[in-house]
Amino acid sequence: MEKIALITDSTCGLPLEYIEKYNVHVARLKIIYKTAEYIDGITITANDVYSS
Repeated sequence: MEKIALITDSTCGLPLEYIEKYNVHVARLKIIYKTAEYIDGITITANDVYSS
């Protein structure tokens, strides 16, 4: 039997509940913002960017 995996990158905006419910694998992108590097959704969020 073949196995299928759902994979997306971290810019998709998929809600966490869907990621967990459907076991979606998320490839986190590196973001270089201002003077530092971040991991999208881990060390920086969209709210962090919009509020600064």
